[in-house]
Amino acid sequence: MKFSSPSPIRVNLARKLIARMIVWRIFLSLLGILVSTTILRAQQPAAAAADKQTLQLLLQRIDQLEARVKQLEAAKQQTAPVSLPPAPPKRVRLPQVETELQTDNAVN
Repeated sequence: MKFSSPSPIRVNLARKLIARMIVWRIFLSLLGILVSTTILRAQQPAAAAADKQTLQLLLQRIDQLEARVKQLEAAKQQTAPVSLPPAPPKRVRLPQVETELQTDNAVN
């Protein structure tokens, strides 16, 4: 069985067809990417507005907490008792027996 080789015109036609198919696939892929990024970009302003709202709520909460801390510190200073200076530490006397033993060891 012998197969005849395709004519050069058919080979050229097949190459052009394959090239066009590849170009269309690339074109459609790029178009899909463009559409999806446009859709994603359109969603960002809503997210940015939500972020701004969250930021404002957090700043208000910080202000409330700072006011509460000032209030508690003021109440603590008003109710704090006057502190006396610390008493000097008491000296502990060693029993006489131990000091005698130490002097006997020092002499030997």
